[in-house]
Amino acid sequence: MSNQRIKLIAVLNAVFWGILLVQIPLLWSVPLPEPAADHVSEFAQRYRVTASLELFAFIAASVALSVLMWLRPKAWTAITLACLGAAFFWRMHVSGLSVLFRPPVGDGSLLGALHGWWQFNGHWLTLARLPLLISCIVAWLIIYARLSRKPIPNSA
Repeated sequence: MSNQRIKLIAVLNAVFWGILLVQIPLLWSVPLPEPAADHVSEFAQRYRVTASLELFAFIAASVALSVLMWLRPKAWTAITLACLGAAFFWRMHVSGLSVLFRPPVGDGSLLGALHGWWQFNGHWLTLARLPLLISCIVAWLIIYARLSRKPIPNSA
């Protein structure tokens, strides 16, 4: 794979992660259910803060690694970007699926879990983010495979 293609993918990756910054204000614009118990509103406020910080950490790390990949393509940077994308996919999409099977969100059935998932994630940003995130992971794995096969130049 040519360095120009790797640099283009690095720029597109940085743009993709930069667009995810849109989610931080979205977390703060979701209204709390009324009337809400004190512990529910406290949890929602803590969740907004921690989710925003966690999302910002993923974005900052990925953009920094994308810039590093643009400046000097290395195999370790590509595998780190793939692992970061996989960790983000796990944290934001897979790790919370068990909650969707239990009340109050789900009823224990697969259909109830899918309905709960759609209620939480059925907006344009999530539906656009998933295929892009998976394609980023696959692209960085392919780039890692190509870069790791390159012979190391002899420095004599």
